[in-house]
Amino acid sequence: MKKFTLKDWVLMALSLAMMIVVGRMLYTISLSLPIPSSRVLVTAPVFAFIYTATAMQTRRIGTVSFISLAYGLYMLRFSIFGAAAGVLSGILCDLLSLLIFKNYDKIENIVYSVPIKSTLSVWTSYFIVTKFVPNSRFVQAGLIPTLIISVIIYFVGLGASKYTARVFSKRMAIA
Repeated sequence: MKKFTLKDWVLMALSLAMMIVVGRMLYTISLSLPIPSSRVLVTAPVFAFIYTATAMQTRRIGTVSFISLAYGLYMLRFSIFGAAAGVLSGILCDLLSLLIFKNYDKIENIVYSVPIKSTLSVWTSYFIVTKFVPNSRFVQAGLIPTLIISVIIYFVGLGASKYTARVFSKRMAIA
């Protein structure tokens, strides 16, 4: 596995900064939606855009994990359980990507891999809340609704990821 360069670390830090700013606004919007996992549903397309753009530049599996870890450290200010769910979903996403795709040499590998993070975020949140936070404000409606919303979130993230790849492929070819 190739090591990250200084340029990669700077790009991941900039991506993290964008996620913090946009995530804060989108979280506020998600509070008005009366559906389970609304936070993930609202942030999935934007975060998929940011993760995909960053992974297209670094071309390294581990990009999602490092950004998720840093975002998780930021999220510790609000909830240790939310931070744990986010970090765990990032690590699991990269492990699955490594097992399924082996690398990010092809853009398709990135496009299909990145939305897994948001989908796994629904499940890691579901299991952490049901096991460790019995009286949480975070509402999970049960196994079947969680399955349905996670499939929807994957396809929303996939659409954003495909769009990002299409836009950035044209831009990178021109540059």
